[in-house]
Amino acid sequence: MSIRKILLRYLFLPRPYFLRKRWFSEEANANGRFNADHYISHPWYIKPTLFERWSLKSLLLRLAGGAIPGDAGDKYMPQGYIISEIGPEALRGKGESDMQVTREKLVNEKKIGCPFSGW
Repeated sequence: MSIRKILLRYLFLPRPYFLRKRWFSEEANANGRFNADHYISHPWYIKPTLFERWSLKSLLLRLAGGAIPGDAGDKYMPQGYIISEIGPEALRGKGESDMQVTREKLVNEKKIGCPFSGW
């Protein structure tokens, strides 16, 4: 067990930032929404670009009968997402006022740090 611990600690370092797989865009698009960069089965939040529609992966998905970005219209939300809209269709957009009240409360509260720091 100690050999495994040494190997994991010193030989299997984290990937450098430029080699990491990026699943979502880091900056918002023109609409203030974020897009996904990859998908596995359904193209949720994928912008239907020329490359996304005609790449090798897309062609193989077409042959297998899978969904391609842009084929289903707005079903998979190609315009992107914002955090408050993620979830089931029936709950989309609900709870924003409660979230805003909680956010205001947390911002205006006195920040005391760790509750156990006074011991």
